[in-house]
Amino acid sequence: ATGESRPSSALLHHTGARPPGVPGRPWLYGPSPLPPYEPIIGFAPPQDCGDERVEGYRCIAFAQGRPEVTREVALSILRCDEVVTAAAAGLGGDSECQFAVQARNAGGWGP
Repeated sequence: ATGESRPSSALLHHTGARPPGVPGRPWLYGPSPLPPYEPIIGFAPPQDCGDERVEGYRCIAFAQGRPEVTREVALSILRCDEVVTAAAAGLGGDSECQFAVQARNAGGWGP
């Protein structure tokens, strides 16, 4: 019989590895005890690592209350177990920032 039918539901298919999920919300331990006194942050690794192991993390720093003023900041991983501890490098002096963290694997950067 001819006529109209409702569209079928879409299937999501990845052609490569899925990126990791969201790491836990970062918290501030405080400044490094040595110059240049970089902030030391901690966060939980993502619960969903995607299809490959996590290869690295990056930090997005933005001016407090102004997410439009963002910059990517390198993370120097100090320790990685149940909690990832890292120094946020290169922020410059006398700034107040909020942080978000992303994880990366062979599938790319997660949310």
